Amino acid sequence: MATTPTDTRTTIEGPGLLESLRRHIGLAIVIAIVFAALGIAFGFAAPKHYSSSKKLVLVEPPGLGGPIGVARYTASTAQLAESDAV
Repeated sequence: MATTPTDTRTTIEGPGLLESLRRHIGLAIVIAIVFAALGIAFGFAAPKHYSSSKKLVLVEPPGLGGPIGVARYTASTAQLAESDAV
């Protein structure tokens, strides 16, 4: 207990954070385990539905060599863009 000359009130200093944690280590471990279990449960309970959409816009680059070159370019670009993975 500490007192100052102009103040008659006493100050009581309690334990610090680490001392309190050391005293209540069992409770701290239980709380950590409960929060970890809640996080894992939420991870398994969360919906696993993902969706995506795609839009392919083709612009003919110059110098493809006529309709056959355009058809090859279109086919190869469409093959590259075809993917259902998210």
